[in-house]
Amino acid sequence: MVTIMVTGYASVENAVRALNEGALAYITKPLNMDEVLSRVREALEKQGLVMENRRLYETEKRLRQEMEEEARVRGNFINTLAHEIRTPLVPVTISARMLKDSLSSRITLHRSRPGSAGMRY
Repeated sequence: MVTIMVTGYASVENAVRALNEGALAYITKPLNMDEVLSRVREALEKQGLVMENRRLYETEKRLRQEMEEEARVRGNFINTLAHEIRTPLVPVTISARMLKDSLSSRITLHRSRPGSAGMRY
């Protein structure tokens, strides 16, 4: 809400007090209608800006929350995807290691036998 102080008893003290307490303008009587209209236009413009600022703030707040939620969902998706990609590789890696160890031990056993001329698998 915007306040315009209008008084028939003007004083510097009252003007300072009114403006310090939030009045947009301090108008003295007799009224100059051009000044009144000018101050009313300023008040309406200020009120419009306050409302627009509030709307933009709420929009920014809502969009920020949506972006944070999207980032959280995206992070969860990436973590899940990375886990799912790694999971099948673990048994393959273990099997490959076991196969390698098995082949290494067969080759070692075959070479260690007396009279073995070549490598057999």
